[in-house]
Amino acid sequence: MGDSSTASDKGIPIPVPADFPIQWEDDVEPTLLWTWDDFHAPLPRTTMSASVGQFTRSGMTQASKDTGTYRPGGQSKVVNGYPYSASTAKPMTDDEKEARARGLDSHIETVANNWDSYWLPELKSDLEEFKSVKLAEMDADTLWKTMNHALERHTRHWHIHHLVVMPVIEQSNRLEAICKEILGDGEPAAASVLLHGAETMTVRSIKEMEKLAADARSKPEVKAALTSDMSADAIRAQLGKSDAGRKWLADFDAYLYDFGYRCTGFDLSFPSWVEDNSFPFQVIRSMIEADPAETISATAREETLNAERDALLQKVRHAAKDKPELLAKFEDAYRRAQETWPLKENHSHYIDQASTAIVRIMLAEVGRRLSATGATVSADDVWYTELDEAEAALTGTAPADLQKLVAERRADRQRYSKLTPPKHIGTFPPDHDAAKQANASSETSGTLRGTAASKGEATGIARVVLSPDDFHKVRKGDVLVCRSTAPMWTPLFRVISALVSEAGGILSHPAVVAREFELPAVVGVPRATSLVVDGQPITVSGTDGLVHTG
Repeated sequence: MGDSSTASDKGIPIPVPADFPIQWEDDVEPTLLWTWDDFHAPLPRTTMSASVGQFTRSGMTQASKDTGTYRPGGQSKVVNGYPYSASTAKPMTDDEKEARARGLDSHIETVANNWDSYWLPELKSDLEEFKSVKLAEMDADTLWKTMNHALERHTRHWHIHHLVVMPVIEQSNRLEAICKEILGDGEPAAASVLLHGAETMTVRSIKEMEKLAADARSKPEVKAALTSDMSADAIRAQLGKSDAGRKWLADFDAYLYDFGYRCTGFDLSFPSWVEDNSFPFQVIRSMIEADPAETISATAREETLNAERDALLQKVRHAAKDKPELLAKFEDAYRRAQETWPLKENHSHYIDQASTAIVRIMLAEVGRRLSATGATVSADDVWYTELDEAEAALTGTAPADLQKLVAERRADRQRYSKLTPPKHIGTFPPDHDAAKQANASSETSGTLRGTAASKGEATGIARVVLSPDDFHKVRKGDVLVCRSTAPMWTPLFRVISALVSEAGGILSHPAVVAREFELPAVVGVPRATSLVVDGQPITVSGTDGLVHTG
C-alpha cells in the first residue's frame, strides 16, 4: 500500500508526517485509530526486546482472561520501530461494564492476600535462584536451558504482574471517581494523595541510597572517589584501596543485591545496575554534592505528604457527612485501595525490574559468547538478533547472514531513534477526544501546555533525556524533560527540581512519583522533547499544567 492515510467517511484521516512514512498492510488499517505506546516504548525497540516481548504478552494476556478483562479485537503494528495498537472491538455496553466491574470485585478483595501468601514468595524464590547461578561457568547447552527456564518463569511473572495491576488500578480509579463525586473537579489526583504513606520497595530503595550518600559524604576518601570524573570501574578500584572505601563498597554491593536488579530503560539493551554501576554512582554523587541545608530529608518529605493526605481525608469526610450512603461508599473504597495501592510499586520491583534484569543479564552472557566465537562482531550485537537466531549461533549454527542482519537492524534503529513519532496515526473517530484537539497546538508564545500532575513551580536548566544514555547530563536542580519515565528512573527524582513528560496522565508513574517527591510536574505535553532545547532555562508550573520556555 502507499505512504499516506486513506480517507474515511466515518472519521477524520490523520495526516502522515513527511518524516514518518507509514506502510499500510491493507485497506482497513488506515481506517483505524492507532496509538503509539509512548510510555512503555519511548524509543524504538531492539530486535531482541521485541522477541522476548512474546513471553511478556503471553503472561499478561492470560491474566486478562483470568480477571475477565480480556477484550478480543486488539491489533498491533510496528511503524518505524515504534509499537502502535488499534482495536476493532465494539464499545462496551453499560451491562458489559457492570459485568466487568463485578468480575474484578473478587480480585480486588483477594489481591493483597494472594500477593503476600503466594505470589511474593514465588517471585522471591525464583529471583534468588537466578541470582545465584554462575553463568560464566556454564557450557552453551546449559546456558540456553537456563535461559529458557528464565523465560518460562518470566512469562509466569508477567502473569502475576497483570493479576496485580488490573485490580490495583481499577480500585484506585474507583476511589478517584468517588472523590470526584464528593468534591467535584477541584481535587485532581485525589486518590494518589489519599493513598500516600505506604513503605513500598521504591521508597525503601531511595532511603537506602540516601543512607549510602550520607555515609560517603562523611568519609573523605569515599567522597573523593564518588565525586571524581572516573569511570565506574575506576571508582570501584579506588574505593578498594582504603578500609573505609572497602566497607562502603561492601554496603553498596549489598544494596545492589537488593535493589540493583533493574535495567535503566524498558529495552533490554540497557544494562542493569549490577552490570553497570555508572547510574547509581551518578545519583549518589548528586546526593553527596547537594547542599544538605537545601535538601528536604525523606522524613520531612513524608511529614508534609502525610499532612496533605490527612487534610484531604478530612475534607472528603466533611463534604460527605450529610450523605451517609456516599460516605460509606467512600470509606469502603478507601479501605480497599489502601490495601492494594502499595502493590503498584512493589510488583514493579520484583517483576518489571528484577525479573527483566535477570533475562537481560543472561542474554548479555549469550552476547559475550557469540562475540567470542565470531558469530557476531560485538557482545551487544545480541540485542539485534531474534531469540532463535541467538540460540542457533550459540550452538554453532549461526545463520550465514547474521552479521549482515545485525548491522542492518542496528542501522535501522539508529535512524528510527531520530524520529518523532506521532501519538496517533490512521483515522480519528468523529467523537474521539483527540480529534477535537488534533488541530490545537500545545505551544503558545513560548508556553507548552499539558496535564497538571504535581503542584508547585520551579525554574531550572532543561535536560532532555530520551534514554539512560543521557542520564549523565542530569545534575542537581535540573528539570527533567522526557518522553516518559519508568520505575527504574525513580532515583533521578531525588536530584531534579521539576519534571516534564510527553506521556502519562494524572495517575501515571511520573505523576505519582513526582507528587511523592514534592516535585512540580507537568505530564502529557505533546512533543516536549522536541520543543524544549537541552540546556535552556525553563519554568515548570505543576499547579496549572504550564511549561514556560521563553
